[in-house]
Amino acid sequence: MNNNNRFLTLLMVILGTFLGVIVAIVLVIFILRFLSIIAINIPGFTDFYGYVMLIIPYGIFFTTYYYLRSKIALAASKISRIFGTIFFTLGFLTCLTSLIIATINFIKIRNHIELTLEEFSHYFLVIQLAFFFIITITLGLGDAKEVDWMDKHKNAK
Repeated sequence: MNNNNRFLTLLMVILGTFLGVIVAIVLVIFILRFLSIIAINIPGFTDFYGYVMLIIPYGIFFTTYYYLRSKIALAASKISRIFGTIFFTLGFLTCLTSLIIATINFIKIRNHIELTLEEFSHYFLVIQLAFFFIITITLGLGDAKEVDWMDKHKNAK
């Protein structure tokens, strides 16, 4: 009888946790929907929301560049630090340029340079991902070779 009560108690805890998570998700959805109904009536909020959605990827890219910059300084090889710094600078400038172009496009300032770059603006995000991969590959190639786990265990004995 004691094992049966433990099983029922465990089952009730799992069921209660599942239902609690479902209720929490429903409450969050209703609260967010209520807030969006209120916010849609504020003048200029849709433009502000659109700009926030525009700059979120750039915020993620800038934090990634900051993280990679700290890793470049710790690289073992001088060549990998040099190439990492070059690719970091190119990627950071690409990110900054594409943020400026996206902001100009959002504000709707039109000139002949911006119009030619507007059709390439979505490629800037892909280019930045390529820079991230190139920087990490450069840093990975510059590190010292790791000792194989079998060699570690042989040396330990």
